[in-house]
Amino acid sequence: MKKTKKRFISNIIFNVIALISTALALVFCIYIYKLDMLPNNYLIIIFVIVGAIYLVLIGLTLPRKMKKKVKIVCCIF
Repeated sequence: MKKTKKRFISNIIFNVIALISTALALVFCIYIYKLDMLPNNYLIIIFVIVGAIYLVLIGLTLPRKMKKKVKIVCCIF
């Protein structure tokens, strides 16, 4: 019982961290766009790369039977 409750709490924590990091990446992209720091060609490339990285990292943190160390590394990145 304790093991499943502990796993459930850790999954919630990792999912919250993943959502917060995704929101921060989105805010970062919006600020780069609003400040007009880069040409549109580079903006599109950066947005695609950041989006792909976050999709992969969130995809790696969502499975339930993944090792805890892998989830921690994914959340740090």
